[in-house]
Amino acid sequence: MSSIGNSNVQKTIFLWSGRLPALIFGFCLLSCGPPKSFETYDDITLAIPEIELPTPAIDPIPMSVGIYYDRWFTDHKLSVFVVAEGITPYEITRYAVDLGKPSIQMVEQAAAAIFSDVEIVTEAEWQFPASNRGPEAVLRPFITNVELNGQNEVEYLFRLHTPQGDIIEEIRASGRSAGRASGEGLADAIRVAAAQLMVKLVDSEKVRDWLNALRSSNQLMTDEGA
Repeated sequence: MSSIGNSNVQKTIFLWSGRLPALIFGFCLLSCGPPKSFETYDDITLAIPEIELPTPAIDPIPMSVGIYYDRWFTDHKLSVFVVAEGITPYEITRYAVDLGKPSIQMVEQAAAAIFSDVEIVTEAEWQFPASNRGPEAVLRPFITNVELNGQNEVEYLFRLHTPQGDIIEEIRASGRSAGRASGEGLADAIRVAAAQLMVKLVDSEKVRDWLNALRSSNQLMTDEGA
């Protein structure tokens, strides 16, 4: 069978992160029009190696941040269907990808480089801290897209908000690695996305303005209580 990475035109026809890929894939085929033949079909699991980020030469932002993961992030498993057109029968490959663990590794290392104080929190812990010294802000990561069509691409949304839920900043970061679908290629893409996240957050005027306002408010309350 010809490689998915050959010169034939390739198209990612479906991306899904739930538990019923066969059912949803069938629906997609009904709506898009089925290929003439499915006689050649591969099912490949992409194992992503452990993510290790280099230590960036940046000064951490002096603030305490809690990282909150929902289960759609920690258990983010998806199927990517890729069809190579131009030949009969059509070649279809289903790539099974578990992005949860490597994405968590990336987020925690990047956050530790960006902020002076980082902890993992539950929703209850940052909304109702046991002490008055809960995190000053909460970072929530989301995986928004994955592409394996002649490249390895991952897109994230990072939302930094106050414990009360007010948005401080939203950062979109993505990484791309050329070449056929592979775990190593996805790891490279995740590292590129991490670099984007760190640069954008450190350079964010919204974060600096919010932090300055918070420090001024805290100082005002301290002076009034003196």
